[in-house]
Amino acid sequence: MFTKQLTILIVDDDPINLSLVAEALQYQYNIRVANGGNAALKLLEKQTIDLILLDIYMPEMDGFEVAKVLKNNQAWSKIPLIFLTSDHSQATIFKALSMGAVDFINKPFQNEELNLRVSNHLKTYQLQKQLQFELEKNAHLLEIIDEYAAYIKIDAQSKTLLHASSTFNLLCDNTDPDFSNNPIEILLLANGFSREQIALFWQSIEHQEFKHEVSLFTQGRLHDFELNFVPDFSANKELLAYLVFFENIDDRNSLIKSAETDELTGLYNRKKLNQLLEKIFKNRQQSNSENPEISLIFGDIDHFKRVNDDYGHLTGDSVLKEFAQLLDQNISKSDFLARWGGEEFLIVCPETDAEGAFQLAEKIRKRIEHHTFETVGHRTASFGVAQLQAAQSLEDWLEQADVALYQAKTSGRNRVVLFKA
Repeated sequence: MFTKQLTILIVDDDPINLSLVAEALQYQYNIRVANGGNAALKLLEKQTIDLILLDIYMPEMDGFEVAKVLKNNQAWSKIPLIFLTSDHSQATIFKALSMGAVDFINKPFQNEELNLRVSNHLKTYQLQKQLQFELEKNAHLLEIIDEYAAYIKIDAQSKTLLHASSTFNLLCDNTDPDFSNNPIEILLLANGFSREQIALFWQSIEHQEFKHEVSLFTQGRLHDFELNFVPDFSANKELLAYLVFFENIDDRNSLIKSAETDELTGLYNRKKLNQLLEKIFKNRQQSNSENPEISLIFGDIDHFKRVNDDYGHLTGDSVLKEFAQLLDQNISKSDFLARWGGEEFLIVCPETDAEGAFQLAEKIRKRIEHHTFETVGHRTASFGVAQLQAAQSLEDWLEQADVALYQAKTSGRNRVVLFKA
């Protein structure tokens, strides 16, 4: 990425803060500054901005008001927004994220942390833009039937092959491509489909689910394909055949994964976690459950700052990755694990009550306590647990888990605390 081509807008009513932030970033990016919300909006009308660093408390128009305008403007709503604030309260943090911010940075900030966070969010933004471009580019794929499309044509009645394009044969390494008038199963089996995948293939057609993903071993390795089924009707609306297009989606899946994961640990990032939490709340509303058994576990590494101070940030990153692996190895397949920020991690445990989540956190705590980290040796971690209550808001639920983690820290660390009202 050519970062000098990217432009960052810094918004703050304090000239000293503007100068400090600009100085920290000026050698890597084009910098634009605004001394208030109105000035920032006027500048956005004139120039393309790739990321916004926004102070919260400003006269005339505060940061939240600016964020609301950005969120409601189609041209600006996708720009990554990072709040700069000296207010560290959970309520402010949650409000900032709910207004569309991708992150927040506490004042006073460290230059290294500021640069890393800005760089990470710009990379994610560029990947998302590239993904959107790819999706738009392929939007009309089903309308294109020519020699460059990988597709097969299946008789709707006899389920035999009518035609396979030359591109399909090339894609699937067919050295003897003449399968015409044979049952389609012969072609699919010859091109790497398992019996289970063939069953799903027909199930998609029968249920009129005209998009289906499959992984096939072709051209020397495993590839991901999206299968698009297009029914072909006669003038009398009689179903004659199905066209099945094979689209290689390796790159698209890679882009989606990059936009949803934390670059350092490979876990879900905060944006993806927020999407999962919103889905959980939507499902809860639809089920009308009075006592939902869903729990949160907040955890972080005790005295992690000492690791960075004593061993350096590279070793600190190594410890974070190792810690993330330990968490991932000790949760169930139904749990969601994400890096919340810094050395904090969040586990969402569906269908798990408070006691079950507490036992899981305690198991992980013991596992970490007895683990020997590379370079830094033994480390401990603290955890806060909270079960979602009926009619409880997401903000309250997160705050309860955060309070429990704080209690674990202040009562000696290396322990698990269950939130109790």
